[in-house]
Amino acid sequence: PAQSPVFTKAGVYTNDFALKKARGISGVVQLADGTPVTNATVVLVEPSDEASMEKPGELRRNGSSGDFQRTNARGQFEFAPKLMPHTILASHALGFAEVRASNVIASGKVILQPWGRITGKVRVGKGSQQERTVSVQSEDWQHGMEGRTGPPLSLFMKAETDADGNFTVERVPPGDRKANMQVKVNDRSSGRGAASTHGMPVTVKPGATTDVLIG
Repeated sequence: PAQSPVFTKAGVYTNDFALKKARGISGVVQLADGTPVTNATVVLVEPSDEASMEKPGELRRNGSSGDFQRTNARGQFEFAPKLMPHTILASHALGFAEVRASNVIASGKVILQPWGRITGKVRVGKGSQQERTVSVQSEDWQHGMEGRTGPPLSLFMKAETDADGNFTVERVPPGDRKANMQVKVNDRSSGRGAASTHGMPVTVKPGATTDVLIG
């Protein structure tokens, strides 16, 4: 892919696009010990794209705008050439990765980190010991997002509290997240349509359980 320069003045211009054989970004998805990961989902997003995750550990095609691939028996993947590759994300039962495309070009590797886990309690308002809905989302801004208007991962995972306000969210991608209480504004508001309130920043560490108090 190629892009013309910006033409700011009226006039006649010539802009040649010279075709040549090319390959996109390729690499291998591995565990920290170098073991290749078979059948991992790998997504390449440009600055205007995002990958979506609503179910624990599952990058979903529906609602995502990046290019999807699956690793082969040797953990390998290859994408078609893209104009502005920004971030590569990978998901598997064994872990998750979110890496700048330039790093994958340099190393040829995507290293999975173990999933994180969030446990917590909601204590909001009078009679706070009641069942609530909690969502875990990506922070609006994250380090390394240069050139983007939002995070590469559109995360929205829900959990229900028990009668004492306790909740658990499994298979959370490591990184800077936010835990919110979901408020139903009207009869039609549910899921992403509901209002998020009492947001608490959470740094989810690989393979660790992070505890958070909402309220």
